[in-house]
Amino acid sequence: MHNGTTSPFIQAILAQRSGETWWQTTDWLDVDAFQTQDEPFSFRLGENSFCRDGLSITFSGERLQVEGQLNFHNLTDLPGSYWAPTIMGPFSYLSGMECIHSVISLTHTLAGSLRINGEFVDFNGGKGYIEKDWGSSFPKSYVWLQSNHFSQEGSLFFSWAEIPALGTTFHGYIAHLYYAGEHHRFATYTRGSCNLKQTGHEVEILLTKGDCRLQITASQSGGVELVAPHRGQMIHTIKEGLFGLMSFRLENPKRHLTISDRSNLAGVELVWAKGEKQC
Repeated sequence: MHNGTTSPFIQAILAQRSGETWWQTTDWLDVDAFQTQDEPFSFRLGENSFCRDGLSITFSGERLQVEGQLNFHNLTDLPGSYWAPTIMGPFSYLSGMECIHSVISLTHTLAGSLRINGEFVDFNGGKGYIEKDWGSSFPKSYVWLQSNHFSQEGSLFFSWAEIPALGTTFHGYIAHLYYAGEHHRFATYTRGSCNLKQTGHEVEILLTKGDCRLQITASQSGGVELVAPHRGQMIHTIKEGLFGLMSFRLENPKRHLTISDRSNLAGVELVWAKGEKQC
C-alpha cells in the first residue's frame, strides 16, 4: 500500500566487494499478479516464484537485471513445540501484533546460477537463510542480527524490539543459535534476562537462561534503503546491509561447554527511538 494504491513489488539488493570496500545497488520492480500459500511456504509475483526449496527470478529494473534459478538443499528447520510453534513462542498466538516474525530456514546450501547485469554468477556451494515478516509496521525501536557464515556450520539470529500489545508496550527479545548440530534458544518467553548496550554503530548483548550465558557483539557497516511498512503503508525505509561484523560466546558450566566464533558477513540493523538503549 502506497499513496492509496496497492501494488505487489520485489526489491533486490546487490552487494559487491572490491578489496576491503563494499558497493551496494538496490532496485525494485512492480508486478501485477501475486499468489501465496503458507504450507508449504511459497509465493509468486508475476513470472517470479519463491518457495522453501528454491527460487526462479526474472527481474528487469532500471539499475538491476537478474535472471535465473537457485535450488536450496539441506534446510535447517527451527525446532517447534506447542508452547513455541514459531520463533515468537507463545506470542505467536496473539492476534493484532504490529509485526510478526517467522524463520523458514536457519541455514541451507545453494545450487544454481543467476545472470546479474549480464554477468554469470555461480551460487553452487553458497549459503542461504530465509525469514519473513508481516504486519502493519516495523517496531519503533529494534535490533536485528543474523549470520550463518561461521568457521563451522551454524546460524545465529537475534532480535530485540519495543512491542505494543494489549494496550501497553514491552521490550521483547529472541535469540536462536544453531551450532555444531545443537540448538540454543534465549527469549523473553524462556524466563531469562537480556542486557543490551549500544554505542554508535555497535551493540553488546548479554543473554542468560539458568546457568547458560550467550554474549553477542555486533557492528553495523553501511547499507542501502530497504522499503518497510508504517501503519499499513510502505512509506518507511531502514538501512539494510549484509557485511556487518558479529561474534558470539556461549557458556554452559554445567555441561562444561564453551563455544565461540565470529563472522564478517552479518546482517546488522540498529534502529533506536530517542532514549532507547536498554532491554
